Amino acid sequence: MSKEIRIEHLSKTYTNGDVKVEALKDCSLEFERGKMTAIIGASGSGKSTLLQLLGGLMPATSGQIFFGEKDILQLTDVELAEFRCRNVGFVFQFFNLIPELTVRENIEVPLQIGKMPMDGEYLEQLVETLGIGECMERYPNQISGGQQQRVAIARALVKKPQVILCDEPTGNLDTHNGQMVLNLLRQLQKEYGQTIILVTHDMHIAGLADKVIRIEDGEIIV
Repeated sequence: MSKEIRIEHLSKTYTNGDVKVEALKDCSLEFERGKMTAIIGASGSGKSTLLQLLGGLMPATSGQIFFGEKDILQLTDVELAEFRCRNVGFVFQFFNLIPELTVRENIEVPLQIGKMPMDGEYLEQLVETLGIGECMERYPNQISGGQQQRVAIARALVKKPQVILCDEPTGNLDTHNGQMVLNLLRQLQKEYGQTIILVTHDMHIAGLADKVIRIEDGEIIV
């Protein structure tokens, strides 16, 4: 199995005046293509920092992040934005839907930003699998939290990214809807072959992954 993503000697230090906080310390790790990896750890352990670095949402202090043979930390801001738009989908704890747009319009936003064509058949399959067909012309405040998270997943997947990064995607949901969302992510991963990297504090959710990585005080404990 070829490797999709690897990090080498990755570190991130936050500076606040004279205070320095080492969020990640010399981390090296590989993520397998088409697998779901859960990253667990206590609050403040560095797991969300790692996810944001993987998504190109912040600069690292040192180290390398390879997608295939491409080190994304060597890209210019414009190149990184284009790479992120075309290759990475994000699912967050807070759904981040645009309230003024319908569900359909929210899902299509990444395609518009990336100037990418719409695959209507793929969108229909996605909507059917996620069970949000009846919501498409509604606005976010007219649907439930579980439905909003499924819309957020559709938005992340609509551009057919290689990698999906999920930051506590069930943290804002009740147990039933949280389980449903995780089952759907697993189903979609198997159907479309995406690599999923999932940050969670819930060991039950982590147990659904192919591999579990623990972070403690900025260091990876495999």
